[in-house]
Amino acid sequence: MVPAWEQVAELFQNPIVALATGGLLSLLSGAVVTIVLEWVKKPRVTIALHEDGVARKFDLATVTPDGLTIETPWLVQIKVCNCPLNKFWRMFTVREPAINCHGDIKFLTGSNTPACEKMNLRWTHANEPVSHQWDPVNDYTANIYQLDKSQLHRAVHPGMDELIDVAIRRADDGDCYGYCDEGYLYPFQRHPKWRLSKGVYKMEVTLHFSGMTIQKRFILDNGGSIGDFRIHPGCKCS
Repeated sequence: MVPAWEQVAELFQNPIVALATGGLLSLLSGAVVTIVLEWVKKPRVTIALHEDGVARKFDLATVTPDGLTIETPWLVQIKVCNCPLNKFWRMFTVREPAINCHGDIKFLTGSNTPACEKMNLRWTHANEPVSHQWDPVNDYTANIYQLDKSQLHRAVHPGMDELIDVAIRRADDGDCYGYCDEGYLYPFQRHPKWRLSKGVYKMEVTLHFSGMTIQKRFILDNGGSIGDFRIHPGCKCS
């Protein structure tokens, strides 16, 4: 009786069988390579602290009865990163940008109850939804508010970071306020919907992009002096 392996070897000596087998293996290997490259080039997005979560001063202008006024409150931020490919994979493909990035922030108390309304993400480098226009007839500078919803969406390219404004606080005020586009309706971004009194809050950040969703938790520390105002790392989202 002829051993099975000899029968298989004899079968593959048939040119038609050998050609068909070779074609099938080529198709399978090509499919595997395509699947791997498609997986590799997908956006790899993370949400992280900016400047270790430490607050920074910035200039914020608004119109008051006294005219155009500039304050320098303290601002805390986070960042969205799209990790670049390493040198090996860059020989074969490129990382895709994370497109249509948008999301929200929830501020929660220690018992996980909402501390205020959910807030849309405010991209630091997006256009401000307000302009200061001089009315020569009435001798007055007015705040003109016009929300462009396209500014709520952002593309994050590989190797690039996009900053997100989270909350602001004046040095002489114990309360802080969530920073978002709707906040421009109120002087110096003090929208009552996102007022957070002195205390420590959980932050749950949700980001949607390229058909995917990720979440990250942080701790917003507004419990001490202005020097202690900052964001800390938080637990992972379940």
